Formats: sequence, C-alpha cells, structure tokens
Amino acid sequence: MNEIVNTMPSLAPLSEQNSYIVVSPINSTDSIEWYYQNTLQSGQTNDSLFCVGAGNYYCIVTNSCGSATSNTININTCTTEITETSNINIITIYPNPTNGLINIKANGLANETCQLVLRNTLGQILNEKVFQATYYSNETQLDLKAFPIGVYFLTVSSNNIKYTYKVQKQ
Repeated sequence: MNEIVNTMPSLAPLSEQNSYIVVSPINSTDSIEWYYQNTLQSGQTNDSLFCVGAGNYYCIVTNSCGSATSNTININTCTTEITETSNINIITIYPNPTNGLINIKANGLANETCQLVLRNTLGQILNEKVFQATYYSNETQLDLKAFPIGVYFLTVSSNNIKYTYKVQKQ
C-alpha cells in the first residue's frame, strides 16, 4: 500500500532567468502569491514573475499543509533592456503616447519574422503578434484601444534583435 504524504512547501532560493523571477519546486496544487517591493502582484500565480523593475521580490507558496515564504531576491537591474531612443534606427514605435493604435516599423530588417509581445506592468502577456518584415513591407500596427490607460511594455524580437519599449496609453 502506497501512502502519499503531503508536506508544507520546501522552496529553493529564488532565481532570475531571462527577465523572470522563478520559484521552485512547485506542485500543480500549490498556490503562489508574488510580491514586488512588499506589494502583492494581483493575478500573478505562476511559478515565475516577469521582472518589472529594480527592487525586492519574494513569494508565498501555499498547499493543503501550510505556507512557505521564499527568500527575498533583490534585482538591481532587470535583464530586459527598456529601450527609449537608443535603437531608433532599427525599431520605430509611434505615436507614443497613444490613444489606441501604435505603429511598429522595423527599419533595416528584411525577410525576417518579427514577434511582438505586449505586457502590462505585472508582466502579464496581453497581446502577441507575428509579422514578416520584407523589403517592401516592414510596418505593422498593434491596437491598444481595449486596454486601460497606463504603461505597457512592448518587446520586438527576431532572430537578430530583441528590444523592449515602454509604451504609454492615454
């Protein structure tokens, strides 16, 4: 007779991986609450949290036997570079701020598949789009009309580039 014994969560130290704070090990029945700067990140229940800025991160993992609080990890700089103007010759985003539609122009990228990922300040993916940049057509649009006023992060990537831009919706 096999008996399954549940125990309180036992967590390894948090780690940072590709702009995410990661907790492990996690079971499918565990619930996770993430905190950034001691503020609960509402709706963030995955085993990773997108890094939204420098500061302290930790999580509380709960199962049927109790809760465990992870270590606090201090992130000095997120590894995702927030690009404002330094890459203006490669990617152009306008208008910014916007009331809804933004144009994304991939200058100098030809015959490349580009991926757009729009995230909110909690790191949640709100919209994803793929477009093919060619010599004749290297521009696309993303519609933010359905999203509330605020700050968003748009990552534009291909085989040769990856830039993240701060976009403001008014």
